[in-house]
Amino acid sequence: MRNVFGIAASVMLLAAGAAQAAPQALICTQKVSNYEWVMPEILFILDEAQGSAQVYDGVIAHFVGKKPIPAKLKADGDTVTWDVRVRGSKTARTGTIMYTATFSKDRRKVSLFGAPRGYDNSTNVRGTCKVLKDEPAKKRKK
Repeated sequence: MRNVFGIAASVMLLAAGAAQAAPQALICTQKVSNYEWVMPEILFILDEAQGSAQVYDGVIAHFVGKKPIPAKLKADGDTVTWDVRVRGSKTARTGTIMYTATFSKDRRKVSLFGAPRGYDNSTNVRGTCKVLKDEPAKKRKK
């Protein structure tokens, strides 16, 4: 599993840019067991001005790639939904896991739900979130 914190700096560059209300990057952590659909660390980039979101975690890193994927930010600004298409070994079928994250008003807490489409098993966990601050560029030595 890839460490979500490892890509946080490059993601902040993607999130930067909007002059009026800058996107907010959150890293959320939660305790999970080996049998859950939700990862221990998830990165969210929420852009309320644009009404959009991006998300990145170990499932996305494994099945999709090294960049955050688009997600839907509901009008309330506190709910994000996204789907990840997964595939097992060469003989396994593909499937889609649907996710929902609901944040507290101050965005310090999150409730995460994950479930494979068409199946009854699902995961619902709670976590805590921290806002990632944009760090100033380091000065280069000449």
